[in-house]
Amino acid sequence: MNKISVIIPAYNAEKTIEKCLESVYAAIHTVKLSDNSKECEVIVVDDCSTDNTVEIIKDSPSKVIRFDKHLGVSTARNTGAKQCSGGIILFLDSDVIFIEDGLKELNESFEKYPDTDVIQGVYTKDTTFQNPSALSRNYYKYYQTSKITGDYISGINSCCFAIKKKVFESVKGFDPAWERVEDVELGWRLVKNGYKILLNKRLQVKHNKYYSFIGLLKADFKKVYAKMKLLLSTYFQRDASRKGEKQAQAKITFSLNKMKDMLAEFSSVFLSGLIIMEIIGLAISRNFFFYYLIPVSAAIFILLNLNFLILIKRDKGLMVTIKCLFVYYFEMLIAQFAILKAIYDYSLKRYYKKGFFRV
Repeated sequence: MNKISVIIPAYNAEKTIEKCLESVYAAIHTVKLSDNSKECEVIVVDDCSTDNTVEIIKDSPSKVIRFDKHLGVSTARNTGAKQCSGGIILFLDSDVIFIEDGLKELNESFEKYPDTDVIQGVYTKDTTFQNPSALSRNYYKYYQTSKITGDYISGINSCCFAIKKKVFESVKGFDPAWERVEDVELGWRLVKNGYKILLNKRLQVKHNKYYSFIGLLKADFKKVYAKMKLLLSTYFQRDASRKGEKQAQAKITFSLNKMKDMLAEFSSVFLSGLIIMEIIGLAISRNFFFYYLIPVSAAIFILLNLNFLILIKRDKGLMVTIKCLFVYYFEMLIAQFAILKAIYDYSLKRYYKKGFFRV
């Protein structure tokens, strides 16, 4: 078995890190290693937590690296990678629960596909928390990956992925400049340099994170805004020689799959704003035209996401599905606001550089 270094960045993770570590050591036990210290190591990088995270992790057999100040998740992962001794690095978020046979599955995948450089894991469709916001978020993540039919993909998700250490070092790790989308940006560089990313749907983690409705919308706004900034700053660079890279970046930024598979999501983002405009139009004008237009737009929105909603209904029932639909609609609406703000901010920055707003 290849030596695997499990690296977990942690920041104020007192509610989740214990279960995460328990699941990792359960996976180590499952592979029945003769000497864990030689075959697998676990490194937790504490990013200057202000809660009880350090108190929890210090009692585990993990190697603990502590920062004196908050440096961000990218620096935490990079630091762990520099100090690890395994030929394969498995990155896990601190709010996931690793499957029991995860390490065994990971090693078998690298043996079966020796030319593979990165193996991407997936979220399970269920989650520790059963409120509509958490269910909507996790079921949609599961639904996105379930649509992917090929073995190889063009992006990564930092929740659970393994990479050969020499490959990680060759692309110089995560870029701390791209907070919230550091995994997206790293995926772009991996693909650009010709590395292969294998999607293994049997390599799973359970999301152990609670989302309130407002908390989810805030997280969505920040994530989409950061993705859009990454897309704009890359795609509209003037250097013509980077045209191919820019096109690749545009695809990777929004999906682990092909852009055509994201049509429903893009259309949903557009429709979410359109429905609001139609409601405002009805309130202002009292025009009966809007009485017909609003339900038509809503019906199209539901049809675009029907397979996703059916997936939830099969497991959780109709009432939970309706609640998740409500949450998902507002996620798409928030995404539209984030996209528009990113475009506005980027345009303002470009025009300022050109001197349009200088006195």
